[in-house]
Amino acid sequence: MFNRFKNGIFAVIVSVALTACGGSSSGGSGDSGGGPQNITFTPLSNNIQPVDEGEEVTVSLNVRGDSTNDLTYDWEVTFEGEEVPFTGGDTDTITFFAPETTGNANTIDIRADMDLSDGILIGAQTQYLTIRVLDLDPIVPSFVIIDPNLPEVDELNLTQLASFSTWGKRVFTTTKSLENGVVLNSERSEVGINYIRNIDGDVDEVYCYQDGWQPIRSLLTNISTSLDTAQTNCSEPNLEVKYYQGDDEFRVVATCENYVAYASGYSKISDEIQSDFGELEIDFDSYSSLEKVTDVCGLTINLKIQEESEVQTTAEYFNVVGIKSTYQGEDIRLAFLYAGGLNNVFDVEFGGPFGNPDFDAFTVFSNQLPTINAIEESENGVFDIDGGLNGVTGEFDIIVTDSNSSLENVVGSFSLSFE
Repeated sequence: MFNRFKNGIFAVIVSVALTACGGSSSGGSGDSGGGPQNITFTPLSNNIQPVDEGEEVTVSLNVRGDSTNDLTYDWEVTFEGEEVPFTGGDTDTITFFAPETTGNANTIDIRADMDLSDGILIGAQTQYLTIRVLDLDPIVPSFVIIDPNLPEVDELNLTQLASFSTWGKRVFTTTKSLENGVVLNSERSEVGINYIRNIDGDVDEVYCYQDGWQPIRSLLTNISTSLDTAQTNCSEPNLEVKYYQGDDEFRVVATCENYVAYASGYSKISDEIQSDFGELEIDFDSYSSLEKVTDVCGLTINLKIQEESEVQTTAEYFNVVGIKSTYQGEDIRLAFLYAGGLNNVFDVEFGGPFGNPDFDAFTVFSNQLPTINAIEESENGVFDIDGGLNGVTGEFDIIVTDSNSSLENVVGSFSLSFE
C-alpha cells in the first residue's frame, strides 16, 4: 500500500477471485486435465489518496495463482492526455513518477488490460484507475501579480504612501472542506479599484465602488483579517505567509499545505484620487437619461465552487460586476450578478436572458431613482458582458418592477478598466 511519509510508494492491494477456463497448470496439484484454474488479482480502485508531484508511484494487480504465466498485460498511463513513462509493462506491477503539475485538479489516468494466452478470463479484463496529483509548489494566480520580480520583505511598510492615492487591487482566496466524502473547493477571484488614505502613518483603504468613504478600514487590518480567515480554513497549524514590496506595488501570499489560501496584490495607479476608469450611459423609461460619462470605476468578482468525489468532479461559476458613477450630482451604482458555466469571468463572454432566478440579477442604487433604487429582483432582460484581465465591457436591456409595481426599462452600456 501507499506510504506517503516512509518511502513514497503507492500500491493497490485488494484481492478478488476470478476463474480461468482451459490451459494447463505449470505445477500445483499436478492435475493435467485442463480443468478450471483459480487466479486472484487486485482490481484497481479509485478509493485512494492523492499523490505528490514527483512521487514514485507503484500500481499492482497483485496476480496470484496457477497459470499466471499465461497472462499478458497491456498498461496505459496518461497525464492530461500525454503518456507517462513507466516500467514493468509486461508484468502485473508498474512503477512511474507522478508528473509536475500546476494546481490540484490534474489526474493520472491508468488502464490495464489482461488476457490469457490459452483460456478464457472470466471477470473484468480491463481495469481503470484515476490518481489526483498534488502541486507541491502552488502558483499564485497570474492575475494577482503585476511584477513577478517584486522583492520579498519581512513585513509591509506603507508609511511612505501618499496622503491619497489610487490603486488596482487583486485578491484570490481558496477554501476547502470535506462533506460526506466530497471535497468542496471554493475559489474567489476579485479585481477592482481601491483608494488608499495615509494620515500620519495610519493607512486606510476603501473600494471606489463603495458609497462614499464609509466604511473605511485599516489596510493592514484588512489583510490580517483575511489571513486569520485563511488560517481558520487551513488544516495545518500555521500558514506560510510571504510579503513582497516595491516602489509602486506590494503583495501578500499565504499558502496552506499545497495550495494558495490567500493572495492579494496592490499596484499604484496614481498619487491622487482618480475615478475615470471607463464609460457609462443609461436610458430609463421614467427618468432622465445618463448621457455618456467617464467618471466610472468598479470591480469584478468570480466565484468557482468545485465538488470532487470518487466518481466525478463538477464546478459551478458565479460572477459579479459592480460599476459606480455619478447621476444628477449623486452616486449611482449598478450591480450585475449572474451564474453560468464560465471558466473565468476575466476571459469568457456571457450573454443571454436571465436563466437562473436565484442568481441572475440586476440592481441599481441611486437616491435619484427612488422607485427602482435597491430593488433586487429584475423581471427579465438581457445583458452581454465581455471580460478581460484589465477590464470588462457590457451592454444591458433589463426590465425592473418598480416600487409602484410598474415596469421600468433600463437600457445602457459600459466599459470598465482596472489599470
